[in-house]
Amino acid sequence: MGTSVSAVGDWNGDGINDILVGGTIGWDNGLPAEPGRVELYLGSGTGGCSAAPVLILVGSTFGSPVSDGECFGYDVAFVGDLDDDGRDDFAVGSPRAPWTGTEWSERGRIHFFLSSMFPATGTYDGNCANAILEGETDRDRLGTSIAEVGDFNFDGTDDFDWNDDQIADIAVGAPGGISSLLGFPGRVYVLSGAAVLQGAAIYGGCVTPPCHCASPSAPQLGIGHQPLASWSGQGTNPLGEPERRDRFGWSVALAGEIGDGGGKPDLVVGAPQFLTFLATPTDRWGPGYARVITGPSALDFIQIPPGANDELFGFSVSGQVNMNFGGKDVLIGIPGWDKVVEGQVKADAGRVAIFDPLAEAEILSNPGRSGGDFFGFSVQGLGRFDGNEVIIDSYAVCSSRFTADANLQGCAANCPGGGPAPGDDLCGRAYVFQGLNLRPCWTVTGEALRDSAGWAFSRIGNLGGPSGLPELILTAPRFATYATPGNPSIPEVGRIYVFHR
Repeated sequence: MGTSVSAVGDWNGDGINDILVGGTIGWDNGLPAEPGRVELYLGSGTGGCSAAPVLILVGSTFGSPVSDGECFGYDVAFVGDLDDDGRDDFAVGSPRAPWTGTEWSERGRIHFFLSSMFPATGTYDGNCANAILEGETDRDRLGTSIAEVGDFNFDGTDDFDWNDDQIADIAVGAPGGISSLLGFPGRVYVLSGAAVLQGAAIYGGCVTPPCHCASPSAPQLGIGHQPLASWSGQGTNPLGEPERRDRFGWSVALAGEIGDGGGKPDLVVGAPQFLTFLATPTDRWGPGYARVITGPSALDFIQIPPGANDELFGFSVSGQVNMNFGGKDVLIGIPGWDKVVEGQVKADAGRVAIFDPLAEAEILSNPGRSGGDFFGFSVQGLGRFDGNEVIIDSYAVCSSRFTADANLQGCAANCPGGGPAPGDDLCGRAYVFQGLNLRPCWTVTGEALRDSAGWAFSRIGNLGGPSGLPELILTAPRFATYATPGNPSIPEVGRIYVFHR
């Protein structure tokens, strides 16, 4: 549990944010599998959450071997109050679905759960959603990314209404989109919340438990639910040749109103695997790039320049950042960036960059501490969390290189000597940075080997803590209570943390 998390919605309408957590591995009748699982915890009103989930949704293993599955819960997001009942609805991505009878097609699906049409508590098959949209072609992987939609400017209404119909709309990524013939450049869609609501009325959902819907007949994008808008990756290099892969839509997030959007947020989209045929054969990935889509007409694209090959520029993206006090900036994670110190290359140290898209200028660049940190694996602007703050997650390696940094608390106490096998020493670390200060004002490190703490975290979680300030929610999806460190027989159950001040 904890490969995805969202805490900007209120499922039960009590005025307190709730926590939605996804786990892409999941369990099926006690057997390890990859159907995926999503759990909903209610905010307590005192800064925490319910001790147990009130709603559990499990992906399907219909027709599949136990070692396979649809990865239900790869991303989760509250998507605003679609049905106008005063409670927020949410979406869950399963990018490997559906099952074809012989394999997972990886068209991808997005499952919508509406608070007025779905049971508030219980355990259900995730395919009993109120509405399900499916990718257009095989390998689209729709549902890899879903932009959180909420009231980020605190005016009492959801902020992403693309077509001004007073119903929140949804931005989603399909990083394998279009077709393999074009090298999977990827595609991003804006889905109509009104169309989802209409589809929910037609398609149904689980309103009378018990419920099991192993293989639903879901409407597809572009057929019953024509998207309001869509954009594809670059697709061709400067010579006009098809790209190998952009993976445009790997990450997608709401940004501030960067262009002339009529008061509406814009989108920032990452394409971390952009790789031209001009790259060398040894390059695993290209430099990547990010694009800002501005305004409801979406005619203007502000291209953020990429770096060198293998950097994974755009692996993670976030808006809601305003560092130069003149416009709305965007935050880009570049976890594959190599740091060079006194001629020595610290591979995959990673870095993050804050850009002013209108000025086409990089305002700030903050590198990882050591090789292997994967700094920038995930990024998130905190907006009004406490002035100009940015949270940056480092997929950190607990090693002597990392702990040797005298300016930061190392994780040697938690990860003595590293792990028993390569990759077992990934404690993980999350940082909060304030404004343009390159030194973090707060850090948290994983408790033990392999935790990967900070893999996912929520922008703002207002759970009613005693200080009245927003809480911070982060996950450690590989957390396990090892009897013997590295014992593969002990499951990585995951852990969720709520911090309040």
